[in-house]
Amino acid sequence: MVSQIVGFSSRIAVCAQSVVVVLAFGCVTTLAGVDAPQANQPAIGVPYHVSDRSPSAAPGPVLPSQRLRLDLTAELVPIVLDAVDLDELTAEDAAAPQSPMRVGVNRPLGVASTDGRAAYRVVPGVGSLWSVEIVSPGAQGLRLLLSNVDVTEGAELWIYSPQSPQAAEGPHDGSGPLATGEFWTKIFAGERVCVEYFVPEDVGDEGFFLIEQLAYIYRTLEPPVPTDGGDDPPRGSCLLDVMCYTAWHPLHNATARFYFQEGGDTYLCSGTLLNTEAGDETPYFMTAQHCAASDTVAATMVAYWFYQTQYCDGPNAAYQQSSYGDVLWSSGAFDMSLVMLKGPLPTGLSWAGWDTDDVATGEDLAGISHPNGYRKKISFGDKIMHPWGDPYHYFGVSWTSGTIMGGSSGSGLYRVSNNAYIGVASHSEMPQDCTNPDGPSGYGKFKNMYSSIASYLAAGSEDAFTPNQTCATAQLAGPGFYDNLVIKHIAEDWFEIVLNPCDELDLVMSHNNDWGDLDIQFFDACGGNVVVEKLLGADNKTVEYTHEGDTPQSYYLRVFLGDGDDDTRNEYSLSFDITNVGSPLPAPANVQASDGDYCDEVHVSWSSVSGATEYSIWRSETDNSGTATQQGTSPTTSFVDGTTADSVTYYYWVKAHNDEPCTDSDFSDSDSGYSYCQPGCLGDLDGDNDIDLADLAQLLGNYGMMSGAVYEDGDLDEDGDVDLADLAALLGVYGTTCP
Repeated sequence: MVSQIVGFSSRIAVCAQSVVVVLAFGCVTTLAGVDAPQANQPAIGVPYHVSDRSPSAAPGPVLPSQRLRLDLTAELVPIVLDAVDLDELTAEDAAAPQSPMRVGVNRPLGVASTDGRAAYRVVPGVGSLWSVEIVSPGAQGLRLLLSNVDVTEGAELWIYSPQSPQAAEGPHDGSGPLATGEFWTKIFAGERVCVEYFVPEDVGDEGFFLIEQLAYIYRTLEPPVPTDGGDDPPRGSCLLDVMCYTAWHPLHNATARFYFQEGGDTYLCSGTLLNTEAGDETPYFMTAQHCAASDTVAATMVAYWFYQTQYCDGPNAAYQQSSYGDVLWSSGAFDMSLVMLKGPLPTGLSWAGWDTDDVATGEDLAGISHPNGYRKKISFGDKIMHPWGDPYHYFGVSWTSGTIMGGSSGSGLYRVSNNAYIGVASHSEMPQDCTNPDGPSGYGKFKNMYSSIASYLAAGSEDAFTPNQTCATAQLAGPGFYDNLVIKHIAEDWFEIVLNPCDELDLVMSHNNDWGDLDIQFFDACGGNVVVEKLLGADNKTVEYTHEGDTPQSYYLRVFLGDGDDDTRNEYSLSFDITNVGSPLPAPANVQASDGDYCDEVHVSWSSVSGATEYSIWRSETDNSGTATQQGTSPTTSFVDGTTADSVTYYYWVKAHNDEPCTDSDFSDSDSGYSYCQPGCLGDLDGDNDIDLADLAQLLGNYGMMSGAVYEDGDLDEDGDVDLADLAALLGVYGTTCP
């Protein structure tokens, strides 16, 4: 008798007149509509990659009720649903094994954010808190479908289990994490789930959302702690704990089990993170098409990472969840889908390496999966011809130790020789349990479908500004709107923004904070100082900055996923405007520079400017303010330049200033001036080279002149006065002849 063959796909059936497998594309005997064989391509190999991201430094969630110190116990009356008939569900699963494996069923709720059954508390001066608890007796886990989501700006939507509020999901805002007004939450262990909605007092519109459905998870969500120290199921079964096989550490951390919603039920599969040739930690996740055939299904995914033991046959490790994805490529012929995961990934994950070499019959292979949703397992076997007649699309595998079961759908197949990923679990012979551990099983061939996804696996998608991963390679960006920008943990983005004097920059970076928090820093130079920094926050982050310098300057914007941020990739947009906000003072008028009136000095004066508190004086040897250098400042309307060379013509300009930014005036009109020192020797006022009675008479004739006296008047010390000091200086050299 021909053995019953059941694939992991619910579309598998019996074709007329022969017992064969029917995959998504039809009977394997006809191969109608399947992908055509590809021309031989050179083999490619990529090693696996281990993320070096640091653990998150972000603080844990604080619920509004905790922040406001509200005890709602007395007011919170749970909404309790009728019990589910677990015996009936178990009987349905036994009578018609589901593929993928069914683990839950959806239940209608219809609880709106205006529902009077919820607790409602107003905190004067702060805001209002709406809170509801939903109970579905006997559930191993719950997740909620929220629709018509319109969370008003500033409000907070949180979902959590009362058993572990520290693992709360949120705060959600706007139209939810998918920006569609509808989303499934992550899965919360147990039969209770709570929702809190906080609206600040100064928000006029309270918004709205509807808790439309509840997914009732009836299969064990968390494995019990083994009583004998062994694995689940108990030691002695055909399943092998992957933690007992160190050659596969830490590669096994590329594997996750994941839940998804389809057709009113919850299902469970496995999948694998695939490395790119660039090793850029793009969250490409390969699974079976019958587990994730569309964006609609992928948008309901919630992955469990590190769902395994702490060590060989040890207690449970602490798992972490991530949610949502988009299908990038899918093939029914190979039963394979490539998904881009969207929610933040935990640290410590691996990305599986892969190759496109041929796989020889009898080659040693290994599979890593979550059979029956159990903690992570490994199985070993040999490559055989595909038992059901489609060797182009599928490997056949006969297991020698360990096996795969429902829940293994979408998991990865590897070469033992180099740990390279080569296939995706699609179908297996019934019964899928330890009474039939050798299978055989069918795996979609990575080698033969690789050309369809080669462009993805070369490197994660980038944007038009790439390469701009460092300050030195920053791309110049002008005012405008830039969308679909891509940021990676290992490749941050840099932009150069040029600001003119008194330019004000208003920049907004927008992203989905649910997919990983982006940080920004604004530098005053490449390698310079941070002048604006925005770390940890909401979907929008802003830079508001005014350039107060006197010349144009390049600033540098850094966008990055910090070491403490739980994600490897995100997308964002930049929007910015530059406005000149200067209100300059009038330029000083009537600038006058002395022309030879002083030895070694030029005296500069100008008219006062209303509102000015200080003036700067500038000088150049050419009549070009662009070459001028500042000589000093003055709080008055005059300045003495004592750094001149004799008889050299200088050009002078003056600027007006006050204490307000961007009020500096332009340069004044220029005026030229020079200094001149009387030739000859000290005391020879008439220039005849003798210090005699004529010189003395000239000095005495001007004796007592105050302010404005020059050398020829007898002001020998050039202090502006003809006084006793000048007379004494002349008498000291009286009767001498100049050399």
